Amino acid sequence: MAQRAEPRPADDEEADYRAQLARYPRLSNDEERRLLNTQGPNRDAANRRLIEHNLYLVLEAAQARRKR
Repeated sequence: MAQRAEPRPADDEEADYRAQLARYPRLSNDEERRLLNTQGPNRDAANRRLIEHNLYLVLEAAQARRKR
């Protein structure tokens, strides 16, 4: 018998984002600028770090969606 995936409540999703935010605090403006200017073979690692440390944007977007 196939199981149907239930949608997760928004509160659970927000709690997941908050847990991730705790692991990846916001970068300073200088660090973010340095990573954005990375070239060559280190660019992929810099992009990963930028994505990890900008999860707060995902949370803000989710909160804005819920308010609509």
